Amino acid sequence: MGILKPVTSSFLMLAALSSSMAIANEGKYLFETQCTGCHQLGSNAYGPNLCGLSGRKAGTAQGYSYSNPMKNSGMIWNSESLERFLQSPHTVVPGTRMGIIGFEDKKQRKAIARYLLQASQPGACLKIHNK
Repeated sequence: MGILKPVTSSFLMLAALSSSMAIANEGKYLFETQCTGCHQLGSNAYGPNLCGLSGRKAGTAQGYSYSNPMKNSGMIWNSESLERFLQSPHTVVPGTRMGIIGFEDKKQRKAIARYLLQASQPGACLKIHNK
C-alpha cells in the first residue's frame, strides 16, 4: 500500500494539471473563435485591449474610448465579475457597447474568464504579443 500512495498522488496531480490545461486550452480556443473579432491581448481593437484585465477597474484600459456606463460601472475584473459579465453583458452593465448577448454555457464562461485572467498576468501579454 505504501508503494501505491506516491503513484496515486502523482496520478491525481497529473489529472488535475491535465484538467486545468484542458480548461485553459478551451478558454484560448473560445477566445480566439468568439472574441478576437473585437478584442485582442496586447492592443485595442474594436473592443478594448484585454491584456492586464485581472484586477483592473472596468472602463480604464489606456487609449480606449469606453461607453459612460462601462466607465461608471465601478466593476473590478476578477473571475466572478468577468463570468457574470460574459453571461449577460447588457444586464450587468446596461448601455455597454459589448456586441454579444452573452454565453449561456457556464463551462464556456469559466474557461474564457480563466484564460483571460491568466493571460493578463504580468509578462504573459508580452509573451502572447511577441509570438
